[in-house]
Amino acid sequence: METLDALTPQVSVIVPVRNSAASVRRLLERLERQTLPRKSFEVIVVDDASTDNTAGAARSSAIGHALVLPEHGGPYVARNAGAAAARGGVLAFTDVDCEPDPRWLENGLAALDRTGADLAAGRIDMPLGERPTAVALVDYIRSFDQESSAARGFAATANLFVRRAAFDAAGGFNAMMLAGGDREFGQRAVAGGATIAYADDAVVSHGARNRPRQLARKAFRIGFGLAQQLRHAEATDRAQPWTRPGYYVPHRHLAGIDRLRTSGRRLTPRRLATMHVASYLCFQLPLVAGNLSGTVAERASLRAARRVK
Repeated sequence: METLDALTPQVSVIVPVRNSAASVRRLLERLERQTLPRKSFEVIVVDDASTDNTAGAARSSAIGHALVLPEHGGPYVARNAGAAAARGGVLAFTDVDCEPDPRWLENGLAALDRTGADLAAGRIDMPLGERPTAVALVDYIRSFDQESSAARGFAATANLFVRRAAFDAAGGFNAMMLAGGDREFGQRAVAGGATIAYADDAVVSHGARNRPRQLARKAFRIGFGLAQQLRHAEATDRAQPWTRPGYYVPHRHLAGIDRLRTSGRRLTPRRLATMHVASYLCFQLPLVAGNLSGTVAERASLRAARRVK
């Protein structure tokens, strides 16, 4: 009979999910192909009060463990719940719409050992195909530059490794955040003394958003999250986008465009023009709208809290 220590996994994979049974099956199939020995990791699928068969899909897998929350709490509540149930000394976070490389876990753990860091930001690839839409190109330049994020003290939870001790010391994710909680957590952990490294060979893939509405909804969430940080983050003193006139007019420079160019993709003047339009209409303006909406919601919540007192 194996000892308790032998049964304790080295790393716990935590995946928050809501109403995505088909995606859960695909993700678990990818995780079954990991080169890390099976006994060295566990997979905890946190079902955020889904109304479909998400939990059943997780349980039908040979490696998935389903943790069902009694009520919908949001992704950071789900991640905290998964962490609380995890047994591994390292927590590996990813999302249900990601595709981990077979060596993802092995290389992520190796990066932590090699660097001695408390957190590791793994690379997130975004395959674009031969003829990506302007929206997809904008999503590419606006998303998942993990190397740059790590230099600023955080990483997207689509590919994040955290030592359990560092996670607990930082107090986990801020459950009040609906968006931007990965940035808030990472920077809070680093401010508290944790270190972060970039792991270029610990890779997951995430498809680019191809439809304007998809990108706009993402930008709205980002803006909303920036507003939340004013109240719920420990230190945020920057002006909010909705208060800055420059956010209401198209930007002359596309943030992240150099990253696309260095990938070898040729950008014609026409394609650049369509990207500018897509960036303004599908990202910049929705971000401002989300930021204003979040500010209004947070002020109303604060007033309500004061009345209760």
